[in-house]
Amino acid sequence: MPREDGILLFDKPAGISSAEALNRLKNEFPGQALGHGGTLDPFATGLLTVLVGRATRLADYFLHSAKTYSGTIRFGFETDSGDRTGARTREAAIPEWTPGRLQAGAQRFVGQTYWQTPPMYSAKKQNGRALYELARQGLTVERKPVGCEIWDFEIKARPADATRADFKVSCSSGTYVRTLSEDLAKGLETVAHLEELRREKVGTLTLNLDPAQNWIPFDRALDHWPAERRKMISEADLPIFKNGKMAELQRLAEQHSWDRALIHAIYHPAGELISITAWSENLARWEFARVFATKPAHAEYQK
Repeated sequence: MPREDGILLFDKPAGISSAEALNRLKNEFPGQALGHGGTLDPFATGLLTVLVGRATRLADYFLHSAKTYSGTIRFGFETDSGDRTGARTREAAIPEWTPGRLQAGAQRFVGQTYWQTPPMYSAKKQNGRALYELARQGLTVERKPVGCEIWDFEIKARPADATRADFKVSCSSGTYVRTLSEDLAKGLETVAHLEELRREKVGTLTLNLDPAQNWIPFDRALDHWPAERRKMISEADLPIFKNGKMAELQRLAEQHSWDRALIHAIYHPAGELISITAWSENLARWEFARVFATKPAHAEYQK
């Protein structure tokens, strides 16, 4: 496995937390900082974007990426955690799944803002404490609903098992699929919990069958961004980023008509990712959101 900076597309097994997954990988990257681009519940499997070295500074840009999941919803009873690991809390009869009823129930979440209440068993913080810490003490606190986007939600009942349905959903960052399954069941006049969950995609990133394809070097970490967000600068403009020349950054951005609505990745002429820039509405100017140290060949531009 490479020892450089970059991103490992890791297939997390069930039964371990995202933090435990990072601990298991430490020996593969001795001396390197490790982080991830979005947590997965311990019972869930699938794509965990492991950020190595300088790539840990890209965490925000993965945390807010769209996600795609597949899994299984089990109808008939709820659990306190919203998934199969929790204690059974409530039961209800399962209606007959007439053709199209399940999909119609899922479709009502698509194409509009879906407001969901974060589950108590979640890492979301309230008054400085993670909700799961309160839940383990038997406490339930009021939580503010959060707006989410569901772009696609396909679901199909199993022919020989009316208690289970398999699904695939594409959603905005921060969507709790456990809560989505409960809200789906509520609209279908029953109750449910999430029995299986697998993350298939983060943004456009997916796991590959060839392990070698699951490593992304740091300089290619943002290749999935559209071309209009990736800017190659000239050798003459490199000192702008070496020395943090704010006025020159404004000139460069205006000269090339950078879109103020977009965050831009900036590349050295040799193809190295050297900075991320963003327009600040509060300051009414372009800002250096990130500046990255370059390879030894370009050490004169390190910061």
